[in-house]
Amino acid sequence: MVLTASAGGKKRKNDENTPVAVPMKKARTLKDGAHSAVAVLVDTILANPKACAVPSGDEAVRSILVDIALYARALEQQEPPLPPAIANPTASSSATTSVAVVATAKSLEQLKEEAETIRRTAQAGIIKQMGWKPTCNTGRTKWCYDGFCPDPEVFGVLMGLGGPPKFSIQKIKTDEFTKLMGGIEGSVRYASLYITSPQVTVRWIGNGEFKFNGLYGKYQSNKTALR
Repeated sequence: MVLTASAGGKKRKNDENTPVAVPMKKARTLKDGAHSAVAVLVDTILANPKACAVPSGDEAVRSILVDIALYARALEQQEPPLPPAIANPTASSSATTSVAVVATAKSLEQLKEEAETIRRTAQAGIIKQMGWKPTCNTGRTKWCYDGFCPDPEVFGVLMGLGGPPKFSIQKIKTDEFTKLMGGIEGSVRYASLYITSPQVTVRWIGNGEFKFNGLYGKYQSNKTALR
C-alpha cells in the first residue's frame, strides 16, 4: 500500500490496485564506458583551456579530433532519462495522481539510420588500424575495435540479428562481417590489406559497449581472405 495526499492535507492508505508513480530512471553515463579516456581528456582541456598540452604532429592531432568526434556522437545517441513523476498536491480525496511512462518505440527507419552511423564509424575505425607490420605478409596481424551502441535494437539491425543480441560473444564468418560493415580494405604502399581470419569475434558487453576483433594482412589465397 502507498500513502496519498487528500484534499484536507491528511494522508490515508490508498487501495493496493491504484497505480503508483514510476520513479525516474537514472541516466547512464559514458564516462565509465568505452569513451572514458576521452571524457577525462575533455575535462582536462576545460579545466585549463589556455595551458593544456597540445600534441605535435598532424596525425596525433587528427587522432584526438576523431576520438572527441566519436565521443560527441555517442553522447548524441545516448538514451535520455525518463521524465520524473509529477505529483498533484490539489488532488481530491477520491482521486490519486499517477504518471504512465511510455517508451516511444523507434521505427525501423530510425533503427536503420542509427545503425548506419555506427557502421560507418566502425568501418573507419577498423580500417584505421590496418597499418603495415611484418606479420601482414602472412595475414596474422591482430586488430580489435571497441565501439558503443546505446540501443540493443540498433545493434541488432547493425549485425542483422533480427532483434537485440542474445549473446555475449559470438563468431561470424568474415565474408558475412565484411558485408555487414560495407567492405573492409586497408591500403599501404604497394599492397592492400584485408581481414584474413576465417571468422570475426563479436562481443556484446551489455552496457552499450561492443567489441570486434580478428586478424588482417595481405590477401592469403589459401585462407579466408576477402578482396
